[in-house]
Amino acid sequence: MTLPARRHRLSSAQVTDIAWGRPDSRTIQALYAADDSRQRLLTVATLRRHGREDRTLVDALSVLEAARQRDDRCVTELLRIGWVGPWAAGQLVRPDAAKQVANPLGTLAAAAALRTGIDARLPADVVAGELHLPGIGTLAMTGRPDSGVILDVHDNRIDFLLDDGRLPLPVTRTHDWSPARSIEDGGLRLLFDDRHPGRDCFNQKPEQPLPENTFHRWRQVIIAAWRLLSRTSPVVANQVAQGMRVVVPLAPSAHGVATSISCADALGAIASTAPSDPAEFAVALVHEWSHTMLNGLLGFLRLHEPTADRPQHVAPWRPDLRPISGVLHGTYAFMAVAETWRDLLAHDGRAATEFARRRIQLAEVLATLPTVPALTDQGRRFVEILRQRHATLMDVALPSRAVAEATARIDEQRASWARRRTS
Repeated sequence: MTLPARRHRLSSAQVTDIAWGRPDSRTIQALYAADDSRQRLLTVATLRRHGREDRTLVDALSVLEAARQRDDRCVTELLRIGWVGPWAAGQLVRPDAAKQVANPLGTLAAAAALRTGIDARLPADVVAGELHLPGIGTLAMTGRPDSGVILDVHDNRIDFLLDDGRLPLPVTRTHDWSPARSIEDGGLRLLFDDRHPGRDCFNQKPEQPLPENTFHRWRQVIIAAWRLLSRTSPVVANQVAQGMRVVVPLAPSAHGVATSISCADALGAIASTAPSDPAEFAVALVHEWSHTMLNGLLGFLRLHEPTADRPQHVAPWRPDLRPISGVLHGTYAFMAVAETWRDLLAHDGRAATEFARRRIQLAEVLATLPTVPALTDQGRRFVEILRQRHATLMDVALPSRAVAEATARIDEQRASWARRRTS
């Protein structure tokens, strides 16, 4: 299978806008178009590594390309929720790892065929007794934990071809079928994915499928967070609505600390432990969206020399030394976090202390980051814009009590990390 060659470029103005945290719709589309091409190239490279005799991959890719000819945007959206990136990257970078992400292409191609009106018969993997159709739902396949199934897409419907007969979708036996759940409000639409095996790509255990009442609590907090962000930071809220597509619930961390994570191979996905309140989740959305933007930008340019990416730099929000890539990511993401807490000053009692804490930490990093020799010319320009963003934060007047509380929290955290390192 061949793919048409396509070059992706960002203008200097677009790179500058990303550095300032203010990309417009066309720039966000450019980031995702490049990532879409990257996923396609990774998938074809996977096909070539495994050999063209693998008809499962060949047939699925052929159907996906046919679906693209009918509705490219539809297939692109499916790729953003189908976990193809982590699977393909895992196959190429870690082919012998004990833990492999299941092949998602059969079900993804079936979903694309259904949405674009293509007839197809496709084999699909059953994983841990379940078959997952991205954006559509999950079928429990009791008794078939390690087998496959044929998906027959015809006349704008899907039938599951099983050993004991044909099962049409929608499935009438409701205990076997779990429709995909989403969270929608205004311009926001997030797939709530607590089932697809591909979601296990965030270096923290995902939560088990959640009961309906727990999902509703997530939904309430996320919608409240989105509405709060829309009122206080409307420009960023619009970016989040355009860029984020999936939320994955994570199991609680060992220390019970609230966690949110993004994945460079799954742009537009956020994984999070159960959100405690709207403001915290609004900040988490902005934080992970910032990582997503920077991951997208790094597909176009280098901010530092790759040979210098060793863990040797202090980041005040982490207990361990970080590589320069991690410091750049953290500085960029926490700049947006600080700006969000600034925007929340009149809406949340914690905002003054949180804003003060983050801008103090950013000041510490930015005192040395511009002098790191490993930065490229583009990296130095990027850091200079971060310095300018930080200067605008320092112009905001804060109560002395908030600054004192923030300083005390930073000192306490440093002391705790020091005790942990020496214990």
